[in-house]
Amino acid sequence: FVVVCVGRVAVEKGLGVLADAFKTHIAPLHPQARLLVIGDGPYLEELRTLLSAEIASGKAVLAGKQTEVARY
Repeated sequence: FVVVCVGRVAVEKGLGVLADAFKTHIAPLHPQARLLVIGDGPYLEELRTLLSAEIASGKAVLAGKQTEVARY
């Protein structure tokens, strides 16, 4: 399954909490799970750092700003 977040990537959106939950609770229990974040904002680079291992392994994708979200 895929956990999807679409919106502005800002600290007040709680994406750090989502990243931590995915890394520590979801992914270990569900190895097939993926995290997809679509959007741009001031927290994007920090989120990229938090999820660096998951991005490298293909478990997480930070797609950035997209005009055709349905592609994903």
